Amino acid sequence: MRRIISILIGIVVMVVVFLSLGLLVSSLAVRCDLQNDQVYTCQARDSLFGVTIREVSAEQVYDISRELTCKGAGPNKGCSAHAEFNTATGETIILSTLYTNPDQVQKAVNALKPLMADKSTPIDIVFPPSTFTSVVIFSVVSCLFILFVLIALIFLFGKDPKDLKARTIDLRRKN
Repeated sequence: MRRIISILIGIVVMVVVFLSLGLLVSSLAVRCDLQNDQVYTCQARDSLFGVTIREVSAEQVYDISRELTCKGAGPNKGCSAHAEFNTATGETIILSTLYTNPDQVQKAVNALKPLMADKSTPIDIVFPPSTFTSVVIFSVVSCLFILFVLIALIFLFGKDPKDLKARTIDLRRKN
């Protein structure tokens, strides 16, 4: 019974670790349609492992910009960025709360800004997570999964540590 409980606790820990790491693997989908008054109506969707987490709508969008926020000082300061829709009413609407990598946000702004300036319609783009982040997350999760499987096998098929004979290792050569 203790082994089954240990395995269930291990499964819960794996799920928590997987979801925590999954916060880094978010994608951003943006769709904008040009209206008659030459401004856009846009929707932005945050997705985590393909599941929509947050959706934002904006009316009268004429441009997109990037807001960079840095904390700390020196070479170790941490920065995050947000892409923002600029509306004709003067309002700025943040596209995503998960998609905050400064390089990725800049790529998104660089892709959307010329399309909006050219009055392209419809604009329908999905920005995936960075390749480096995806590879790191996949590697860490794979290692943790293998470790979990090995621990589960040891719990299920290992000898009982209270068994005195299980603790001894016989190094004598047997012919």
